[in-house]
Amino acid sequence: MAISTEYLTGLTNLTSWLEKGVHSAHRQGRSLLVSYSKPVPAVATLQFFERARQLNLCATFWERSEDNFSLAGAGAALALEAHDTERFEKVEKQWQDFIEGALIEREAAPADLWGIGPALFGGFSFEDEPEPAPQWQYFPAALLRLPQVQLASRSDGCYLTLNALVDEFTDPAIEAEYLLKLSYQLTEPFSSEALAEATAAKNTPKGKLEDVKPALEWQELVSRAVREIGQGYFEKVVLAREVRLAAHEPFKVALALERLRQTYPAATIFAIADGQKCFLGATPERLVRLCEGEVRTVALAGTFPRGQTEQEDRQLGQELLDSPKNRHEHAIVVQMLRTALEKVCSHIWVDSEPHLLKLPNVQHLFTPVLGRLNSQAPASVLRLLKALHPTPAMGGFPHKAALSWLHKNEGLARGWYASPVGWVDSRGEGEFVVAIRSALVDGAEARLFAGCGIVEDSDPETEYSESCLKLRPMINALG
Repeated sequence: MAISTEYLTGLTNLTSWLEKGVHSAHRQGRSLLVSYSKPVPAVATLQFFERARQLNLCATFWERSEDNFSLAGAGAALALEAHDTERFEKVEKQWQDFIEGALIEREAAPADLWGIGPALFGGFSFEDEPEPAPQWQYFPAALLRLPQVQLASRSDGCYLTLNALVDEFTDPAIEAEYLLKLSYQLTEPFSSEALAEATAAKNTPKGKLEDVKPALEWQELVSRAVREIGQGYFEKVVLAREVRLAAHEPFKVALALERLRQTYPAATIFAIADGQKCFLGATPERLVRLCEGEVRTVALAGTFPRGQTEQEDRQLGQELLDSPKNRHEHAIVVQMLRTALEKVCSHIWVDSEPHLLKLPNVQHLFTPVLGRLNSQAPASVLRLLKALHPTPAMGGFPHKAALSWLHKNEGLARGWYASPVGWVDSRGEGEFVVAIRSALVDGAEARLFAGCGIVEDSDPETEYSESCLKLRPMINALG
């Protein structure tokens, strides 16, 4: 790398900031978080993510094109974990302990700090205490990482953030040089040949697809759930399927993400990678967003296929809106979200009627839910996760009875499927989605997941067909 004036200036500024952190850490007698952000020329976040993987760093990617916003991270300045029923609170407490006393500099940052500055990125398992499953190694009950280098791409520009955990023995000059060189490696443009190789459509692995649980066996499980719903054990349960896709060569994650972002522009595209393993998806379902005291979530439940013609599509959409089964399933989710937010919000706004969310392969009933945090509520998106996860759209209703039935009958290690995945910044603001339309990739093997809401009048064959539609996005993305 050629030594430029810009590099030397950046090295001097970062070294000076780290020196302040080391001195403060020495005074306090503990490790201290130091973070430095600055605007940079435009860099593609997906390219940043791919280069991080090439450098064998844990990597994260997040994009919501509707917001003209994407976020990528590389490396881990720190990693927070928790493993029991209080995992959300414990991770939040650990994060607040690091933020307290942290030195955070946001050079030339706009008033809207969304995505600028230190931000944890990661997720949680579906269950509070999941049983060990080798495929979900590196994806525990709760894991949030602070990248060493993170990149935010917004409508008003790109912002690079460098993060370090320092103590009295840290050498500021060495740490600054390492972080700055790493940031240059991550943001250096791909050569045309390297970029073509990273995202080439040719030679995409063609995999063998197989059900983990045979179709008839899964449909019998649906029938059993319907019978027990009729007997009053619970009102709704969300039953998931897993399929395996085995290829002859490793899947190209960057290519899969590029396909997802092109095909599903209304979805949130995410990826969390560690070594060969990567959990990725394109989810239409926001769990919660907290920004300046405003809480946003969405009820998404009730699914029909898309029509082959415009007329057929409109007809199917109207049938979905008029479907008692789907309206009932949807209403359960809306009421749960309202009840959960009433505990922390002073005002809540919910549309009186559901809308249609049309995706390339399916259409859903959806209802936006908006709230305003009351002054006594804890202003952290992590705390809100505790109240909202899992919604009846992912587990069932009533909550305890449905989850108990799933634990005994589903026979599936959900891991992070149908769970909160997202990010939170130093102010407690951020966004988490529900990790549906997702896959766990491990080299040349992928596990794909889809779920269906089962209520009293559910039909097993129809539910199986619906699950096949929901699996299609990831099958197509992985090739």
